[in-house]
Amino acid sequence: LTQTAIMKFITTFCFSFLFFYIHSFCQNFSVQSSEEMKISRNSSAPQLIGSDETGLYFTTFRVKRKYMSTDYFDRIYSIVKYDYKYKQLYNYEYESNLKGSEVYTIQQIKGNLYLFSYLYDRKGERYSVFSSNINKENGKLSGELKEIGDFSLAGKDSYPLLSIYPGADSSDI
Repeated sequence: LTQTAIMKFITTFCFSFLFFYIHSFCQNFSVQSSEEMKISRNSSAPQLIGSDETGLYFTTFRVKRKYMSTDYFDRIYSIVKYDYKYKQLYNYEYESNLKGSEVYTIQQIKGNLYLFSYLYDRKGERYSVFSSNINKENGKLSGELKEIGDFSLAGKDSYPLLSIYPGADSSDI
């Protein structure tokens, strides 16, 4: 190799190293608008369910193994409220078994928050749906769970497909 070829190689290597070093340094950035939110590996990512003039409402759930079993898990739902400066106002957890029923979803309808739960009776071949209003000040249920639907099933192995979503204007489901 000639001395010119070696100098071209060294110059190209130095400029490439310098370019990639500066480029990689410039690509490392961080934007933070509020405190960092730590999510454990057993929790779901927060989902925005609604907002009002006092803040934003998110729902999340965490998975809890029940009875030392690897097959059966409980989902413990929680509602989290943040103000518009992203300060957490409360975090209220609902046990997955509310009087025997399991939490299905939490939705905002007509400006109010509602918790929907279900009870699946395999022996009686019944599927019942319950609902209750949620207090926006603290996240607790405002009243008792009320039955809003009861379905008879065709057999012990049947399971209804139920979807609860608010309408486009959130005035009905």
